[in-house]
Amino acid sequence: MTAMTTYINLTPHMLNVYTNMGTCLNIPPSGDVARVSTVDTVLTDLGGAVGLVSTSYGDVTGLPTDVSVDQYYIVSGMVASAISGRNDVVSPGALVRDDSGKPVGCNGLRSSL
Repeated sequence: MTAMTTYINLTPHMLNVYTNMGTCLNIPPSGDVARVSTVDTVLTDLGGAVGLVSTSYGDVTGLPTDVSVDQYYIVSGMVASAISGRNDVVSPGALVRDDSGKPVGCNGLRSSL
């Protein structure tokens, strides 16, 4: 018997993940949210009306520090990009939209490696 894969949704949103088999996994938020800190530095303003900033990313919070072998942590793309070398951290794949263009889910999950 093989172990069942567990997904822990560390985003504040319900995730509808479309699988290769044509089914949809509905993964509710866990209640915990992984986030990455940001610092904006004002560079200049464009034409006197629109500010131009540079954003740098800092520490990730809300993500367990130990790497898991039997579960995947689903985080935002921004959090995933701030994490390197963790095969247990994934983010939503490409958006799936309905006929009116409203996002309704994602195609699979994206690796953070």
